[in-house]
Order: sequence, then structure tokens, then C-alpha cells
Amino acid sequence: MRTVFTTTCSLVLLAAASADEWRGTWTNKRTRSSGTLHCVTRPDGHGKWKATFSGTFEGRPFKYRVTFRSAGSGDVVSGAAVISNRKYKWEGTLSPEKLTGRYKADNGYFGDFTLRKE
Repeated sequence: MRTVFTTTCSLVLLAAASADEWRGTWTNKRTRSSGTLHCVTRPDGHGKWKATFSGTFEGRPFKYRVTFRSAGSGDVVSGAAVISNRKYKWEGTLSPEKLTGRYKADNGYFGDFTLRKE
């Protein structure tokens, strides 16, 4: 089974139409596992972003696409995804250079991630 970690990108994306790349790590507190995480984000022009996440979970690669949005002032981001038939919800914060977040899944998985803009 794959673990999911979703995230967002910098406020800079509001003005830029090009893709941004983020790299870092994630942790799954329930399984006591961690791995690398790579994210490519692109604004969709309607206040949302499309992102592709890839990384490893227990030595196996994963890759998925998500759409996310900013809430309130724009430094808080959130979203939901269905990965491997599991529902995930997440919330995070962003700055121009760093993205951090927390997630929880309906199978009991929960954890966090930290990404830095490349």
C-alpha cells in the first residue's frame, strides 16, 4: 500500500504561470516510516494549483496528481485526495521557499512533510 503526502507551493505561483519544483521528506507516524518527496506545481489560473508528487514508500516508488487551493490569506493551504482507495485530508503552510504540512488518512495513517523550493 502506498502512503500519500500532498502539499502546495509558494505564493509566488499566484503571479507565475511556470512550474515550480519542491524537494524534501515525509514521515508516516503510524508506520514509523519516512522517505523522499518531490513535487512539481503549476497554477491553473483560477486560484488553484495542479501538482504531481513522487517519492518512495518502503522502498517502492509512488507518483500521483492532485489539485489544491489556498485558504484565507493564502499562506494556509489544504486539500483532499484519494490514493490507493484511501481518503486523505491535509493542511499546510507555505512561504516563498518552504512548504510544510500535516495529513491524515481514513486508514489511520498520519504524518507530516517538509519541502523546500529548488
